[in-house]
Amino acid sequence: MTALAPEALDFDYDIEPFICEAIERSGRPPLDDEQILIIKGTWRGQDYGDMAQDSPYTAGHLQRTVAPDLWKALSAALNLDIQKKNFRKTIGSLLTSTSTKADPSSPVPTIVRRIIGTPPSYAQLISRPEEYDSLTKLIEQNRVVLVKGSAGIGKTSLIAELFRQAKWLPTFQSLIWKYSVSDSPGDDIQDLLYLINSPSRSTVYDYIRTRRVLISIDGIDDWFATDKNRKDANLLLRRLAETEHNSCFIFSTRQDIPLVDSLNHMGRLVEVLHLKGLSEEQSRLLLDPYNLYGEKLDDFVSSRRGNPQSLHDSAKIVERIYGGNVDPFMNGRTSIISNILSKSLRFNFDRIQDLDDLERQILQYLATLQESVTVEDSIKNIHETLGFSIPQISKAIITLETFGLIADLAVFPQITIDNVIKKYIQLNSQLFPKPTHPNANAVLH
Repeated sequence: MTALAPEALDFDYDIEPFICEAIERSGRPPLDDEQILIIKGTWRGQDYGDMAQDSPYTAGHLQRTVAPDLWKALSAALNLDIQKKNFRKTIGSLLTSTSTKADPSSPVPTIVRRIIGTPPSYAQLISRPEEYDSLTKLIEQNRVVLVKGSAGIGKTSLIAELFRQAKWLPTFQSLIWKYSVSDSPGDDIQDLLYLINSPSRSTVYDYIRTRRVLISIDGIDDWFATDKNRKDANLLLRRLAETEHNSCFIFSTRQDIPLVDSLNHMGRLVEVLHLKGLSEEQSRLLLDPYNLYGEKLDDFVSSRRGNPQSLHDSAKIVERIYGGNVDPFMNGRTSIISNILSKSLRFNFDRIQDLDDLERQILQYLATLQESVTVEDSIKNIHETLGFSIPQISKAIITLETFGLIADLAVFPQITIDNVIKKYIQLNSQLFPKPTHPNANAVLH
């Protein structure tokens, strides 16, 4: 990992904001145009005569009237001896040093201020060193990295951990966090430009060519919801992978993006990290604060399939409703669970609203089964029961996996549906269409 050199810093995006924030924190008036002219010229190695050219000020005025008070103000604000001769070296060292620590009470703006946006903060975060190391290696070697995994599997928390590691700041000039808030890639990128306050650079490509930045856009699944947006999203990914730049984009998604494999085979700097569930040891460590117990505790842990969000939310319900006893929860004996689940397991149940009729019928069918069946047998049975074609069913099953409503097919050889989701389906039948195939009624009702 190579640290940034001072010459890699950008005056408009690194130096001026740093100096202005230091002055503001010290309680002094904001810098005026004359003072900005001096710090810009000094950073660029100019003498006062060069600074005065094409300006309304004389070299003598800048040097004898403005500069002395400016250097005194900066020295006091940064608690360092700042002079024209050492300005570039001192400020460059502050902005590329790994030893700078975040201290909200300090008048000195820290290196951490170059995190733009607000990554989430997690009170209970299980260490995932192998996945973290894999992600860091991919970031060092690629322009585009996709973190793929089912809903609640920990994609966001893993990426957010990068933003908590100060060691990345000497490597990138800025770390930028953004949530995807649109089904249009263009809208999200435009929001990104507003976030980084880039009025002078009209495109994101201009921005990443002139700087080395790490940009995370969290949750881009809606980009692929329509043919038009999918086309725009693929074009964006292709351009980010093929444009010459030293930045890196991280995207989180629940679904496969075929273009990525194609770009990878073409030798483009793009890779995918497929995030799997926690190990049993990690799952139990995550559950420690809830003090769960019961004969079916092992079944409870395994039924969560290592999904951190499912572990947390289910444990909260067991703790709140059953005092920590997992047995009645696993037996699913009470209907009160449905009302709680529809709120606490929102990452799963909100997605039911997005399913089409076939996907809902398949989910309802799977909820009637007493035990798990292989993928092949499930597709065959659904075909015979519901009457849809095998390609249609296969596509629908992949969608249910993507939404986190059935187990990850790459990990579990059988289609499994959580008993919690079964209970939700049974108690919310109005969300599911009546089957249209004559064979379905005998099975589902």
